[in-house]
Amino acid sequence: MPPNPIAPYGGVVLQFLVGSSLNPTAIGASPNLSPIGVTQTLNANSYQEGDLMTVGVSVQNTQSPTDFFMGALLPDGNTMYFVTELLPLTMHQGFLDDPHTFRHVSDREVIPDGVIASLPGLVSHFITKVDPIGNYQFFSALTQPNAFGNGSIDDGDFLALDIDPFTVQGLESE
Repeated sequence: MPPNPIAPYGGVVLQFLVGSSLNPTAIGASPNLSPIGVTQTLNANSYQEGDLMTVGVSVQNTQSPTDFFMGALLPDGNTMYFVTELLPLTMHQGFLDDPHTFRHVSDREVIPDGVIASLPGLVSHFITKVDPIGNYQFFSALTQPNAFGNGSIDDGDFLALDIDPFTVQGLESE
């Protein structure tokens, strides 16, 4: 089936591919919610200062409106940076132990039902000396709308979740 017309989302154009079979495998997805999924791809699993990190995402939501989260858990295991706007790329600092600080992509939008989209190169970030050295986890998730409004992470909040580890290394000695 040919793609439907393109539609804007948070300053980025999504191409709605209604009727295609994306079949994403989402880690942590509830088994009874197979019409909802998210997968991501990172261009590498290790970076150092000056490298460009690029993340692509595929989203399938054929069931109900959801919130879309993207971000990284930093090496300290608690600090998180959430992508809140795509153009320009805007990040919000939050903390794993305080779900009130979680922010989804664009507070003005949810991912409506009927969306199947592949977004290669959705987020790009140059690694700088400000980025802490260590092991990170990049995540993309679909949740119930306002899932963390009560300040806790509850069963059923995450409808789909994909997590990919990556490392930021120091520069090789010269």
